[in-house]
Amino acid sequence: MARSAATMRGTQALTYGTEIAGEVPDSLTRFVQMAMEAHCTYWEDQLNEGMPFAPATLSPGPGPSGAREGAAKRTAARREQADRAEDTEVPAAQRRRSRASA
Repeated sequence: MARSAATMRGTQALTYGTEIAGEVPDSLTRFVQMAMEAHCTYWEDQLNEGMPFAPATLSPGPGPSGAREGAAKRTAARREQADRAEDTEVPAAQRRRSRASA
């Protein structure tokens, strides 16, 4: 995203006062929208005879309670993974110590 912001700001600066200044997006959001539209048009031209693809239905995502539940599950999974990693490291360390003392 930093590259997009830098490109947008550089474009704004270099076109200031020129005849194309009005074509430059005035925000990062608009810059990204224009880039996505251009990219979609490219793929429509390449693969779909220049026609828009059939509309896709996107789910709205979880509500606030579902988001909290998902975050709690991810946190629990990370803790479990860290605990398992810790459990496997202890025996390895013990094996190294026992080999060193032998």
